[in-house]
Amino acid sequence: MASKRTDEAAEAVGEETTTTLPFTELNNDATATIVFIHGAFTDRKDWDQVAPHLSNYHLLLPDLPSHGQANHIEPFSKQLSVRLLADLIRQHAKGGRAHIIALSLGAFVAVELASVYPDVVDEMFISGLKVMPASFRSGLAPYGLWFSQRLESCIPLPLIRWAMDGADMRRVDLSRVTMPLCRAMMSPITAESTDGEWARPWAARTCIISAGKAGIVPSADHEDDAIKYRDIGRKGNAETVAFTHPLMRHPWNRQDPEMFARAAKCWFEREPLPEGFVELQVLMYDVELPQIHPALNAKEPNEYICKDQPFWEFKEEHQALDEFRGDANPPRKLRQAWIKDSEKASTGRKWAKSAIECPGWKWVMMKETWVQFDLLRRKSSYCDPFYFPTLDFYSHYHNWGINDLLDSQMVGFDAAEVKNDPDQMWCDVTAIAHWLSSEESSFGEAVLMTLIGTDDGDGVCERVRVAGGMFFTALDAIDYAGEMKATSRFRDLGLVISLVVAYAKKAHLDHAKVCAGNYCRKAVTSYKDVKALKRSGAKPGRWEWPETFASLKGSDEEFGEGEHYDITKLSREERAGMSDDGKDPLSDVPEEHLLNNLLLFR
Repeated sequence: MASKRTDEAAEAVGEETTTTLPFTELNNDATATIVFIHGAFTDRKDWDQVAPHLSNYHLLLPDLPSHGQANHIEPFSKQLSVRLLADLIRQHAKGGRAHIIALSLGAFVAVELASVYPDVVDEMFISGLKVMPASFRSGLAPYGLWFSQRLESCIPLPLIRWAMDGADMRRVDLSRVTMPLCRAMMSPITAESTDGEWARPWAARTCIISAGKAGIVPSADHEDDAIKYRDIGRKGNAETVAFTHPLMRHPWNRQDPEMFARAAKCWFEREPLPEGFVELQVLMYDVELPQIHPALNAKEPNEYICKDQPFWEFKEEHQALDEFRGDANPPRKLRQAWIKDSEKASTGRKWAKSAIECPGWKWVMMKETWVQFDLLRRKSSYCDPFYFPTLDFYSHYHNWGINDLLDSQMVGFDAAEVKNDPDQMWCDVTAIAHWLSSEESSFGEAVLMTLIGTDDGDGVCERVRVAGGMFFTALDAIDYAGEMKATSRFRDLGLVISLVVAYAKKAHLDHAKVCAGNYCRKAVTSYKDVKALKRSGAKPGRWEWPETFASLKGSDEEFGEGEHYDITKLSREERAGMSDDGKDPLSDVPEEHLLNNLLLFR
């Protein structure tokens, strides 16, 4: 006979006081325990529709600190939560161990619990890992969270349920959505914890679910985050997996509670998940030779060719349209539309065609710029630990790799400046401009954000300052050559000046003709005077590039080699020695492909 006990107390002894954690207990006669961990601003009642479908299990449903009847336990933190949960499991779970079911904020708490207290966790079924940028830990993000909860409370509940495919959503008690709690929420859900790591590997066999449906309400989870956590989890247990379901939304415990319970039960009982779940795959080592368009081979390095409109510009122009409102993050519908648009450009023979033959096409670059840009994109992935999950690296390794690549570009620019070669100087800086604004990193953010995300703020500021001087030096060389005009042979002046807008007014460019798209027009028209442009006219050495670059380079003889953080340039023995399984993850890739930068990670 199933039994129920409500509002018991799990005791955890602190340094001076005893803290109690309220919980509900169901099915005490069962032999295996499941502990439920709810999400932010809810409580144990969020599981009231899932629990009846798991009557064969002993169930413990606690309230997290600062939530529900544990509202008096403050302040909320992941560390306090897992300490109290571990004590609850030791005292009340069968055998002092339990399976874990967790959602949203609870999923982050569950990972921490399994990492810190592996002795109390059997297996886990978690969903809703939506990692936010590290910057959310400060600034306006907590205020946005506080406001969004109040805004949502103004929407009729039937309308919310309709938009969420009938999910039985509950109202949040706004009196408990305080600013201190909103601030406390930011730490567990942001990209890095205080020690600079996403999470520590954990031993519990874990199934991570990423809800896949967005629509009017942006309720899909982040598949990339599920994959990232899966790869971390696999370092502790190779059986950890990640799945998505295209019809489920973030709160799918309220949308289809029977499906939620059945999927969890299948996982704990080592059966296949119900129909509709799709395992997430990342083709980590599915590599290929970069396919350079044959049309490029016959062109002069400085000849302009057509290229695809980059995604960031397409997104700027289209994301406000009705058909893309409420798109998921990352915005799938927008990216799919961009791919189709790019395919039209390619099939229309614009891609790699001479810019002279396509006078109406705004997106152009020098052939040599494309070659450099393509190499930078590939080498960015070579220093990204995301593509090498079995290897252990410093948390800012990728950031420093991007900085090293920028240094290598500045070395090339310096050589062109010594030769007074404005064509090569422009080629170097435009490749950097396209690269830094591209969304090629593993987390879908602009490369520029990875560049500035190192743990050396002063050093990054200096590097960015010198890079800015490089852009101005190149523009001054073009100006000195008499080509700072709308009819310039440098066809992409408008596009690049949109990224470095200080020269826009001086150049008297017709941005409607030479600028590519809405973002660029906004950038040029929003230009404001800068004091530097009040100096005398263009002349060699105006921006003191040699001195500025020398101060950054210093006496480092290896400065700007661009391979200090290149994982593909490590020896096979070094990679194997760093690997969790003692194997080189690139063992099947020919050495010549590694040496010649021929890998293209999908």
